[in-house]
Amino acid sequence: MILFATTAAPLTGWNWDLLTRAGGVVAIISAVLTGGFALFQWKKDLRWKQAELARSMLDEIFDYPPSDDAWRMVDGEMDYKDSNGASYTITMADVRAALPQKPSGSWGESPGTHVYIRWCFDALLYYLERLELSLEIEIIEFRDIRASVLYYVSLMAKSDKELYLTYARTIGFDGAVAFLDRFSEWRDPSDGSP
Repeated sequence: MILFATTAAPLTGWNWDLLTRAGGVVAIISAVLTGGFALFQWKKDLRWKQAELARSMLDEIFDYPPSDDAWRMVDGEMDYKDSNGASYTITMADVRAALPQKPSGSWGESPGTHVYIRWCFDALLYYLERLELSLEIEIIEFRDIRASVLYYVSLMAKSDKELYLTYARTIGFDGAVAFLDRFSEWRDPSDGSP
């Protein structure tokens, strides 16, 4: 016990001040490390939520039959059914005939088919507009959606880029145009496959 008292006594002088300062430094370092880890974890969680939101937004495009059918039209598929059960055989010639027309324009020989085509592309462009707005305000990242739509964007650029641009601008989906322009395959259709 006397040994303890002898070694503890010098801590009342300058050693006590040194020990207090060392404790303060350790507390500051601990706080910085804890804060750094919390920030790292927050960024990781935020990144996960961004990726999850991007997947959810893409799922909406592919789960909503009209927007999914627009992608299918771009891909060359020809058989479709609308929500009322009406069947359509749609070729790219039908798409080319339907899209450039203004809302008050003549529908030609297949008004039902042209209305359905416009409905599908209106839905697709609406979703692309939402993706662009989400990218602009940085709640999702481009890398999370690029691969899922690249194939279709490349097909659109190579087959009828001006048709899709004109239609999107005609109906006021400039954000959808900005979204498509994020892809080098859209800006230069020779730069990429499909």
